[in-house]
Amino acid sequence: MKQFFTVFSFEFKREICAKGFILVTVLLVLFAIVAGAFPRIIRMFEGRANSITSHEVGIYDEHGVLSSDIITMLADGMEIEMVNSEMDLHDKVLSGDIQTGFIIIDEMNYQTIVGNETGSYSMVLSQVVESIMKESYIGNQFRSLGMNYDEINNIYQSQINSERIILGKTVASNTTLAYVIVFSIYILILLYGQSVATVVASEKSNRAVEVLITTTGTNSLIYGKISAVFVSSMLQIGAVIVSGAGSYMINKAYWGDINILKILNTDSRTLLIYGLYALFGYMLYLCIFAMMGALVSKSEDLKDVLVLPSTLFVIGFFMASFALGGLNNILIKVASFVPFTSFMVMIAKMSTTGVSNLEIAISLGILVASTIFIAFVAARLYKLAILMNGEKLKLTKALKMLITK
Repeated sequence: MKQFFTVFSFEFKREICAKGFILVTVLLVLFAIVAGAFPRIIRMFEGRANSITSHEVGIYDEHGVLSSDIITMLADGMEIEMVNSEMDLHDKVLSGDIQTGFIIIDEMNYQTIVGNETGSYSMVLSQVVESIMKESYIGNQFRSLGMNYDEINNIYQSQINSERIILGKTVASNTTLAYVIVFSIYILILLYGQSVATVVASEKSNRAVEVLITTTGTNSLIYGKISAVFVSSMLQIGAVIVSGAGSYMINKAYWGDINILKILNTDSRTLLIYGLYALFGYMLYLCIFAMMGALVSKSEDLKDVLVLPSTLFVIGFFMASFALGGLNNILIKVASFVPFTSFMVMIAKMSTTGVSNLEIAISLGILVASTIFIAFVAARLYKLAILMNGEKLKLTKALKMLITK
């Protein structure tokens, strides 16, 4: 055990002090902080934009077509300046005092005046003016026919109320949390799977390993490396979660009706099961990548041996994505019990279609047993291949050597 902690301590310090680890952690933490403060940032820019575009719309209404109510409606979201003549409007547009001008000819016609072709913004303003003028014209026509337009409009705007009653168990509220966990596992394996394989492979390319195995057991070496990567990555993801949650709590008032904590909220049982699947699935792939790293003599050969595990977890991610969409065919059901995919697929199924306690127990049991077995095989294979140099071992050949040994 002392040897294990010695290896773990060394590899852990090397991992967290690496420039790449620090850079990725800082970037992820900054991203989490910005995400938590996103509505506040947007509001700051909106406030600045509003201050820049004051009195941007000018209107010349010679015949008084627009009533005060219409002008009030137009002023909602923009500042209106009424001008006294068409020439005055042209001068203000050319001087930049206002950005967009409107000449109201009659109830059905108007002109848009801009200094230069400014793109979509003036077009949006024109659509707003046109919509309000059309609404006013329709109302006036109804009234000229002796009809109460307000009552007619209220009828058209009537809303049908409905209520959905779920007699069974609803699991859709967990979908957002499930997606976050599945995507996080995918990113962790993508980032750290190759990292642990590189650590194991690079060790074989120098003579230091010959000294190490004479003083330290091979089990302590490989388990220490895997554990160091596991713990450092958990610390990294923890830092991101704490930063994002802290930023959200500080800026919670700016999120309005959107309650992120409520969206991600779930019961403790479901959260525990999600956590077990995530941790054992992640550890399973770290052991697989470490095992594949032991098959090569130098890190340059890793790209060939990592194709298989990389393909497996990508398939698992796509299966989970389909399950999150509500798909529950025979392929998804099988994938929820295969240990290489179950840790993502079962989380997705629990959040959408739902699964029984027996299915969870069997699937989780297979995953835990497979993780322990793969960890055992990885240690044996590491011990077998650690001093082998030259061409890389094929996985099938290495397994045959383990069986016959």
